[in-house]
Amino acid sequence: MPAFLVVYALAAMAAFGRAPILLQALHSAAAMYLAWHYTGQTWGTMAAFASTTGLRFDATARRLIGVNLVALLVWHATWSAQLLYRLLGSALFNPIYAA
Repeated sequence: MPAFLVVYALAAMAAFGRAPILLQALHSAAAMYLAWHYTGQTWGTMAAFASTTGLRFDATARRLIGVNLVALLVWHATWSAQLLYRLLGSALFNPIYAA
């Protein structure tokens, strides 16, 4: 997979003048993956540090933290999709992003 990503990134950069969508698609996919990765990493870090200090999250706290992390994930994914669709000439995600 890393070799494929390197080849794709090089091809997208080489074709940027003729097909900017290739690089934007790579950027959008990376942004969505990073949103997923970092929200999961945030939860893991919070849980690990809480555990080392003896703090326990009750069900309500876990739910509230989870909902906030999912909200950040959805916002980031919507932002990425909105940028990609704007490049394609579509305003499909603009109302969702604005909300």
